Amino acid sequence: TYALQLFKNKKVNVVEKNTENDATIYQFTVEGKNIFKPVITLDSDGRVQRAECTCGFFRHNKLRKGPCAHIVAATLACK
Repeated sequence: TYALQLFKNKKVNVVEKNTENDATIYQFTVEGKNIFKPVITLDSDGRVQRAECTCGFFRHNKLRKGPCAHIVAATLACK
């Protein structure tokens, strides 16, 4: 899939990683056709609690149609 290609081609970069109240917040840049900036929040067990992206798919659909490829690629890069 496109998300896996982004991840394998090292187009996903962690910009910042913060911990707040047992949650870890990752900010990424993902280089696709443009540069997008997903943000992923993981709970203490590593489960996604919140996700957002600056791409048009996310702006129009939020997570109602599932995550965009940029969020999926960023989730793969969470460590």
